[in-house]
Amino acid sequence: MELPIEIGDRLGAAVLGAAPGQVVVGDSTTVCFYKLVSAALDARRDRREIVTDLDNFPTDRYVLEGLARARGLELRWLRFDREAGPTAAALAGALRPDTARSRAAVRDAAGAGAERGGSGCAAGRARRGLSGSAPRGSR
Repeated sequence: MELPIEIGDRLGAAVLGAAPGQVVVGDSTTVCFYKLVSAALDARRDRREIVTDLDNFPTDRYVLEGLARARGLELRWLRFDREAGPTAAALAGALRPDTARSRAAVRDAAGAGAERGGSGCAAGRARRGLSGSAPRGSR
């Protein structure tokens, strides 16, 4: 677990003149996304569909396409307003009746954040990605 910090310290000092603890070496965002999606799919092997939007970052789309192809899953693309992002109504309409939901509600992330005294979901505004899945053979 310490290797990313140790390597970061050595490279940071040699290449950047950085002090210990200022540089950490790790996987790229795309590799982490691949690991995350793979783990999610492994955890729910009964799923047959990946749902995402067209405005996802290109390499994220490539990861989803590759995983869907390799696992024989359907990849369903959704389109939302690029600036506003998906609305609660659009998300609810995008989910098929067989999409698994366990005591979940679709809510406006910005509104939910404002209710707690925050400014909403910065990550949701920065990346408009969404995902979900439905059980195999449930159509």
